[in-house]
Amino acid sequence: MNGVLTRVAGRLRDRYDVVAGISRLLALACLVGLVGVLPWLSGKDPALTILRATSSDREPTPEVLSPSAGASGLTVAPST
Repeated sequence: MNGVLTRVAGRLRDRYDVVAGISRLLALACLVGLVGVLPWLSGKDPALTILRATSSDREPTPEVLSPSAGASGLTVAPST
């Protein structure tokens, strides 16, 4: 009788481990997705954010923003 209970408890633990692992992966995917969407949720120009992070003393003119936008692949806006 004791061996049967041990096997049943082991199987239940394995199932809960799988469910816990899947839920952790799902939570991680949601977190990564949220971080990826934050630039579009803020409504700010990503090229301007890159310019401010790399050199805060330069003025954000179109001539200054276009090379940083092109180099980082920000020329295409996300579909809305």
